[in-house]
Amino acid sequence: MMRSPYYLSTPMLFFSLIACASNGNGAHGSVPEFDEHFVTNITSDGTKFFSYSASISRPSGGGRPSGGRPDQAAMQSKIEEKLRQRLEQKISETGYCREGYIEINSYIGRGNSQIRGKCKEGATDRDRLTFNYSGPLF
Repeated sequence: MMRSPYYLSTPMLFFSLIACASNGNGAHGSVPEFDEHFVTNITSDGTKFFSYSASISRPSGGGRPSGGRPDQAAMQSKIEEKLRQRLEQKISETGYCREGYIEINSYIGRGNSQIRGKCKEGATDRDRLTFNYSGPLF
């Protein structure tokens, strides 16, 4: 059995998330590291699941921006908005959920976030060839 997950890993800067999590005054010159993963799973009955996760970590030595504590609710809202935008982009780029998806659950937190879902359509033969991971996703 092939247990090689279909990962679309893009180590890129997620400018809006970095703006939320980075050192606002740039005194330390450190840039947070961003990592994202889009993992797919097609079950034997053709149900298509996915998990999209993103993490951002501040390098050691990064401090808080001067001027006080940031508005946590506003920051959380911006992170969630950007996470959902990136998920939509991944789904569009890959063509995985052509008819949309149903969100199963999500976790939006400081540094780590994840959205899990199920595609509205079943898998085609082409989907099975392209997205061939059949191991556990959840």
